[in-house]
Amino acid sequence: MEELELGWDHPSRVLSARKAWQAKADFINQTPLLKDAGLINYTTDAVLLANGYLAVAPQNWPCCEWNEESPLTTLLSAAAVCEIEVTARRIFAWLNAINCGEKPYGQDLSMGVVQIRDTGTGLSLAQWGP
Repeated sequence: MEELELGWDHPSRVLSARKAWQAKADFINQTPLLKDAGLINYTTDAVLLANGYLAVAPQNWPCCEWNEESPLTTLLSAAAVCEIEVTARRIFAWLNAINCGEKPYGQDLSMGVVQIRDTGTGLSLAQWGP
C-alpha cells in the first residue's frame, strides 16, 4: 500500500469512499491466496479470524507485508527491471527521432511488452520491443 501511495496517492484520496472500501475489501478477499502461496505475511497488528485469515474489516493498516523471501520476488523484480528498460528504450528512441527532425507527436510509444507467462511447468518472463 505504501508503494502504491507513493505512485498513485492514497486510495481514499483518489477514489470515492465506496470505491476505496471496495478496493480494500477486494484485497482482503485475496489475502488467503497470497498468504497460502507464501507471498505475503500478516503484520503483528493484523486482526485475524479463528481460521487464521485476515478479518474482513481490519482496523489496523497496514495489515500485510510482502514476503521478501517469496519465490516470486526475483521474478517480479526482473519484470520491473525489464519494464523500466523497455520504457527507457522507447523514450530514448522517441527523443532521438525528435533530434533527427521527427515531430514529437504521432509516434507510437506503446511498442514493447513485458509479460509473465504460465508455461504449464512454471512461470517465465518474456520481453520484446524496441
